Amino acid sequence: MGWNKTANMIARVGPRLRNGLLNGMPLISRDSRIDKGIYLSGSRARVGISVDFERSGQVQMLYNRILDRSMENGRISKSSLLDNVMWEVREALNYDSKHQLYSIEKTLPPDHLIQLEFFMSFRRADCRAMALLAGVLLERLIDQGHLRGTVSIDRNDDKKTGGHVWARYASPAGIVIIVDPAKNFLGLIDNAGAPWDYHRPGEVPLDQQQLRQADNKPVQGWISRARAIFSWLAR
Repeated sequence: MGWNKTANMIARVGPRLRNGLLNGMPLISRDSRIDKGIYLSGSRARVGISVDFERSGQVQMLYNRILDRSMENGRISKSSLLDNVMWEVREALNYDSKHQLYSIEKTLPPDHLIQLEFFMSFRRADCRAMALLAGVLLERLIDQGHLRGTVSIDRNDDKKTGGHVWARYASPAGIVIIVDPAKNFLGLIDNAGAPWDYHRPGEVPLDQQQLRQADNKPVQGWISRARAIFSWLAR
């Protein structure tokens, strides 16, 4: 897997940056915040996507629905938040498998900025917009104290199948859960059924035997494992 997309993007737009900002907004990378940022493609210029929670009524409505769905006995159930983020993102955006939006993109100048709501209006998106929507919702949940931990937008490139983008949540204890609406995957990074290699450079995937040893119990399905983890985090 190649992890040079962000470096290629910075090299491509570097001369246009002012104090690290493009049009007054920071670039989104795996080491940055998501909200109020701009996501640009790597070496091949496509449209850029701007993310601004406060200016996006549709994203705010989605956030409120997540809170409503997560309410149990008058309190927000932290153990169901990631499930509901995944559900609402996939309800709001269908994966654009036929690349219908790409035909629109080709009529726009390279790096032309469009808002995340543009995709929500069409109800179609590729992995970029789906990951950004999941990421900004998780970031807001963390900002508001409903979750603990960090979230980032990660991306890499496979020589055979091309690039991919997803959201990565890490708990304070270092447990990494992948939120990938485009591939309909929500689970631990080392889940045997993961449809993509989500590991960052230097991260060594655990095999199932190592996971059993770490848990001191048989590895369960990702849903029960994720719920158990978030039940523990919610204590």
